[in-house]
Amino acid sequence: SGLPGHISLKEKRSMKIPHTRASRMLVLLAVALALPAAEAWSAGYEKATTWSGRYVGIGGAAASIASGSEAIYFNPAGLAGTERAEASLNLSPTFAQLEGKMPSYSPNAQFSVEGNRKMAPVAGTTAAYPVSDRFSVGLGFYVVGGMKAFYEDVSFQAIAPWATLTPTVKADLEITEFALGTAYQLTPRWKIGAAWRVVDVNTDFSTAKMSLTNGVPVLRNIHFEGMSDTRYDGVRLGVQYQAPDDRWGFGAVWRNEVAFEARGKTSGVFQAPVGGIQTLPGGTASIKNVLPQQFSLGFYYRETPELTLLAEYSWTEYSANRVLDVTGNLGPTSLDTSGDITQNWCNVSNIRLGAEYTGFGPWALRAGYVYTTRATPSDQARATFSVPGHGHTFTLGVGRSLRERVEINAALEYSFASGRGSNAADGITEGSFRSDAVVLHTGAMYRF
Repeated sequence: SGLPGHISLKEKRSMKIPHTRASRMLVLLAVALALPAAEAWSAGYEKATTWSGRYVGIGGAAASIASGSEAIYFNPAGLAGTERAEASLNLSPTFAQLEGKMPSYSPNAQFSVEGNRKMAPVAGTTAAYPVSDRFSVGLGFYVVGGMKAFYEDVSFQAIAPWATLTPTVKADLEITEFALGTAYQLTPRWKIGAAWRVVDVNTDFSTAKMSLTNGVPVLRNIHFEGMSDTRYDGVRLGVQYQAPDDRWGFGAVWRNEVAFEARGKTSGVFQAPVGGIQTLPGGTASIKNVLPQQFSLGFYYRETPELTLLAEYSWTEYSANRVLDVTGNLGPTSLDTSGDITQNWCNVSNIRLGAEYTGFGPWALRAGYVYTTRATPSDQARATFSVPGHGHTFTLGVGRSLRERVEINAALEYSFASGRGSNAADGITEGSFRSDAVVLHTGAMYRF
């Protein structure tokens, strides 16, 4: 259950994988793919860690040591280290909560609101098969990002006593990925790998704002529902190097940018001081944005045969996310310009540190920390965006081998971010924004 070692080519040649075992592997994967996957609490569109009972325990610093089927996500080059056919299933129930300020027409008519703590059943399932001593293939279906910010039954009566409308404000986004990958061991020290990524985006979001219309305050609640898109142009490339004595090594991973245009329906309601709650005519809309490119470079060092230390730096080009480009209509009202939401996000860096100790027989103990820079600038703060502040993630994990074929892993994560921000376009003066999440990561792997 420890971090992967490297077996010799001679040992690999001695392995034979019966076709019946490969068939069972595919059946297991088909069952796992039927399980639901959902959104992750995010910074930008991505959480510092997403899933994996094994690698979250070391803060996700897996680019240099990822092996087996889960390498298709962490570094596809690690597929080449697959010893025999295997499949894994990971479940990471995520409990997250956000807090921020609601937009309004006046700095004196603002208030903070605390979101509802929601559970997102984040999941990932993968499989791998060694075609030959040096060549392996793999596939996987898993969550790569998303957002789950929910503010239910928001009351505006503190600033408008007549406002009986209590809208839901939310950003409910899920980004999942199906990947098909391959890897090749060039030499005993070098591995390369690549994965084709099919990225699926699904989102529902609702906005609420108190604004002035001809000098009269009006509360509007607008919904965008069933927004979705699937893109087939994603790739992930990776390389790994292991020193001759396996004392140290490194890995690098790059993924390309994937642009998406999610399409769905619009609806809404509004309320003024007189006239009660009224329905707005519906329509259709589309939202354009990108899941940006990312580069990661990681290292491992074996202080002793039992103690492995890891470090990794990841850079994600979130500066490509300048605006949520909204087109379409809400009844006779065009959203082509008024519906756009400015982002002006910043590039995000993740600094990951991890350690694993395997001196307790079949047990492995793990710990990790991740420092995440902010994606949302302080002048574009929104209650449904990631917090305009730096994030911190702490993880503790444990793993155990059961006989030769089964490995189980678990990790507990606590992450938080806080900062102060404003948004002139929404009339939000400087205020406090925060978020936190508690996650239980679990994983099981079976070798056929």
